[in-house]
Amino acid sequence: MTVVEIAMKSDIGCVRQVNEDYGTHFTILDKYTGVILADGMGGHLAGDVASKMAVEVICHEIQSLLEEEITVDEIRINTEHAIKKANDKILDYASRHQECAGMGTTVVVGILRKGWGLIAYIGDSRAYQFTLGHLKRLTDDHSLVNELVKSGQITAKEADDHPQRNVLLRALGTDKHVTIDFVPVSFQERDIFLICSDGLTKMVPDKEIEKILNQRISLQEMADQLVERAKEAGGDDNITVILLRESQPNG
Repeated sequence: MTVVEIAMKSDIGCVRQVNEDYGTHFTILDKYTGVILADGMGGHLAGDVASKMAVEVICHEIQSLLEEEITVDEIRINTEHAIKKANDKILDYASRHQECAGMGTTVVVGILRKGWGLIAYIGDSRAYQFTLGHLKRLTDDHSLVNELVKSGQITAKEADDHPQRNVLLRALGTDKHVTIDFVPVSFQERDIFLICSDGLTKMVPDKEIEKILNQRISLQEMADQLVERAKEAGGDDNITVILLRESQPNG
């Protein structure tokens, strides 16, 4: 029998007035572990509304769709349905509430079962897998600067300070048609999955994240340290971290 340890930490950061990040985790049928993180955008309160709505709709839809015996392909279909349902809900809400016009959110959804799972995402919030002492990034930012880096127009270092580094090419709730990227994952006992908003990754380099995850401390202590390190580096955005690890009950 296996269990899943989960740690979560969300902080408003050192600059923002509202925390527009929203995340949750859940268990289905004692077999599936789900995690959802959204980083809202759209001005005061609107981003908060978008991220909360996205997480709540996706969580509800996935919990109602997942069955005891299901394939990875079926999980993908159900997760895609849930995310598109959230997209429709956000668009509809924004159309009826002028103060929320133009709101949207990133989203990362992870559905894990013993040894395997699926990551779905839109935007620049990220998922990582920490295995055998090394950090592996699973997602690819849907951002303007990332496309500029991939096309060779700017360097990765230049991207860090680019004036348009916050411009997203894809987000949930900003367009009727949404494209979702999926990443199948397999993992071993003691691997750690990190789901986080860009408030962490824009402040703390991957090598430093890896160093924190290599410590012999609890998952919650790791999450706390990651958030504190982002704040020490300036904390100019909301910071949310979710860590998951499958382990033996007595391990």
